This record gives sequence, structure tokens and C-alpha cells, in this order.
Amino acid sequence: MRTLVGYGLVEHRRVFAGEPGAYVATRKALGLAGSRLTPPTVDIRRYRHDLLVVDVPTEAEHRGFEVRTEREARHRRDVLEPDGRRLHVPDLIVDGGERVAVEVELTPKRRARLDEILDAYAWSGRYAKVVYYVTGRRMDRLVREAVERRALENLVAVRTWEGCRRPAPPGLGS
Repeated sequence: MRTLVGYGLVEHRRVFAGEPGAYVATRKALGLAGSRLTPPTVDIRRYRHDLLVVDVPTEAEHRGFEVRTEREARHRRDVLEPDGRRLHVPDLIVDGGERVAVEVELTPKRRARLDEILDAYAWSGRYAKVVYYVTGRRMDRLVREAVERRALENLVAVRTWEGCRRPAPPGLGS
């Protein structure tokens, strides 16, 4: 990473003392990659969430899957749009022959919002599977109850995030 920083391809940003910093691609790196995205920013409100979201694509790409981030999906307008209005963008889209939406839920959403998101996934027909990674019993219960309310057990898998172990790519592992 120091070499990439030295070439001006990434920048290191320290967010919180005693916590890992974040490396972000520079405009130069995005240009070399042929991306039209703007350089990412570090948002302290989403910092923990974004750190966790990094593990899934790292493992999935290592296994040969194509991964699209939320930023890339927004840029390509790959969003859930029932009735022409944007409802939701997955945290990640993983394609290994079948498209899988990945969500990392750290904080509870209102029941109505969670139901709306699940309905959008069911309505869209774009994904073979939706995998929710949750932390803690409360989040696990809230998401599982929402999946059951919408009868989407065949579409949505809920997995508990085990902080010290990398998650399996969506569709693989337990």
C-alpha cells in the first residue's frame, strides 16, 4: 500500500485513533482503471459498516466472482425501482453465474423500511439470492422476522457476522 500511496494511486486516511485507517483510490487511480466514478470519501457515520463490507468482495473476488460495489451500482443506475422510484441499492452485487445482492446490517431499520426493501428485492426479479449479514441477536431477529413476514425464505438468507472470521462469499458456505 505504501508503494501505491507513493505513486499517488491511493491515499491513506486515519479516521479514529487506535482504529485501522482507510485507503481510498485517487482520481489518478480511477482514471487508470477506466472508471468514471469520483474519488470516494470517508464518512464516519458509515465507517464501521464500510469496513465490514470490504471483507465480502475481497473473499468473493479471490474466488473468481465479479463484484460491484454500492458506488458502482449507483453510478450504473443498478437500483431497485418499483414504479419508477428508487428504493434501494444493495451494499454489494456479486455475480458468479447468478446475481446475488449483499446487505450488511449493523443498525436496525424501521419495520416498514425493511419490508419495503425486501418487497423491492422480491418484485425486481434481478437477484437469485439476497444475503443479509447481521451483527448481534437483535439484528438477526429483526431481519429474520421481516423475511418471514414477506415469505421470502427462498430468496433471502440471513447470516450472523462473526467479527474475527471472514464471511463466505454470498451463495457459498453456511
